[in-house]
Amino acid sequence: MVLAIPISSSLNRRRRICKLLNDLYAHQVFFILYKFEKFPENWMA
Repeated sequence: MVLAIPISSSLNRRRRICKLLNDLYAHQVFFILYKFEKFPENWMA
């Protein structure tokens, strides 16, 4: 049972990091779409 504690904590940390990366990625996609809607002429080149 001693091994279960660090394994579960590392899994929680990995899950938290994945969630953070997902939030960052979603924010970046939203920002790109926002820029695309605001300045469509920049994407025509």
